[in-house]
Amino acid sequence: MSPNGVLASDVCLAWSIALVKLALSVEKVVRPIGVLESLAWNTAMPFIDTTALEVIERLPGWYGRYFHSPNMTFAHYDFKRGSSIHEHFHPQEEVYEVIEGELELTIDGVTQVARQGLVGIVPSNVRHSVKALSDGRAIIVDYPLRREMGERRS
Repeated sequence: MSPNGVLASDVCLAWSIALVKLALSVEKVVRPIGVLESLAWNTAMPFIDTTALEVIERLPGWYGRYFHSPNMTFAHYDFKRGSSIHEHFHPQEEVYEVIEGELELTIDGVTQVARQGLVGIVPSNVRHSVKALSDGRAIIVDYPLRREMGERRS
C-alpha cells in the first residue's frame, strides 16, 4: 500500500480498465463487421474473434494471435515453460496480463513473478525481459501500437 492508501493492484486495475475503455471508444469502422481476414494497421473492428486469427510463433515457445486497434496492439499468447523474451526496450508502454501460468518479468532490473491477478506494466523505453516459469497464456497490450507485431519473421 502506498503512503496515500492506494493499493498497487487498484492502480493496475484502473490502468487496465482505462486501456479497455480507450479501445472501445473507437468510432471509426473501416471494415464491415465479421470480416476477419488479414487485419490492416488502420483497421478498427468493433468485435474480433481472436480464435480465428493466425497463430505466429514470434519467438521460440511464444505462440501469438495479434490484432491492432487504431492506437494499440494486442497479443494473445500461449507460452511454453522455459521460453523467454530477451532483454529489450521500445517506445511503447506495455502491459502483461497473465491469464494462466507464471511469467518472471524483469522491468528495469526489478524481477517479479506475474500470474493471474498480478499485472506487469512496462513504461516507455524501459529495459525488460520475460521468462516463462510454466506453460500458460497471457495478453500483452502495447500503446501506442507496434506495427511490426504480428508480422512473420523470415
